[in-house]
Amino acid sequence: MVTDRRGHRGAADQELLDRAGRIRWGSADLDFLATSYPPLPTAIASVLPSTLALALVGALAAGVLLDAVHTRLSRAGLPWWARAVLLVCLGASPGFQVTTTGNLGVLLSLVLLLVATDGFLRFVLDGQTLGGFQAGLFIGLAYLCHPIAVVAAVGFAVTGPLLARERLRGQRAAGRATALVLVFPTVAGVLAWTYLCWRFTGSPLVWLHLAAPAFPLGGGASPLPAATGVLLVLAASPVAVLVPALLVLGGRGRAALGLAVPVVCLVVGAWVGVGYPAPAVAVLLGVIAVAAVPPRLPRSWLAVLLVTAVVGLAVSGAAVL
Repeated sequence: MVTDRRGHRGAADQELLDRAGRIRWGSADLDFLATSYPPLPTAIASVLPSTLALALVGALAAGVLLDAVHTRLSRAGLPWWARAVLLVCLGASPGFQVTTTGNLGVLLSLVLLLVATDGFLRFVLDGQTLGGFQAGLFIGLAYLCHPIAVVAAVGFAVTGPLLARERLRGQRAAGRATALVLVFPTVAGVLAWTYLCWRFTGSPLVWLHLAAPAFPLGGGASPLPAATGVLLVLAASPVAVLVPALLVLGGRGRAALGLAVPVVCLVVGAWVGVGYPAPAVAVLLGVIAVAAVPPRLPRSWLAVLLVTAVVGLAVSGAAVL
């Protein structure tokens, strides 16, 4: 209700319903593909009657997301009361509420990118090959929900071999193979959707023009405005600043560098015109940070983390009110 009074009335979901209304299932004429990107949330919207129904689907997806974060915190050995505080602070934040109940496409892409980020970190930190495949596949699925996934795929493909360089040393072409695993599903998705648009509408990049009208260089010729916007959101998310510091202090510097990759992708995405809205940026940074809390955290640092999370929630709530 508060976010509704502040002007957040599900405009993104209403636009999604409008696009879904142009779909003609079973028709031989597929020119509606021109306005059907992103295809996954548009297909979901085509079988739902209202923005309220989309908000309910978003709430269910948010529940799955919070459950996944809870599982990660349990594995990190946090007591139940600490997990409860972190999850409440995350789920009660205005950005989380606005995104989950008013922008299904962005929310689905967030969930998929977070799963991809988890796989990416497991690959570069723990050497789990399955994590690399998970990252590549889920970034490819995220492209079906939002074009920023293309930036994320390139970012992971570039930094993955660098962060895992010590482990890949002495294995010829291992770096290139890693990059291809991370980027191939997204490239395949982009090429397939571009071909379909060209084949049935005559305009191969019509999906990009509609999904990202400001592309390319949507933030202007300089990346400074985009970087400033993302850094301001980061500064307003104290947990997203504290957790990387805890990782560095705990001798997990590569994990902190892995968390920096999504931040760089957010900046580049905003710069070229395919970025997330500010509430979604806050959600992505907050969820990644909470999910990356170091295991076996000393009680003193755990207390600092919980106080920081509560203060961040109070500040963001006061800004909305």
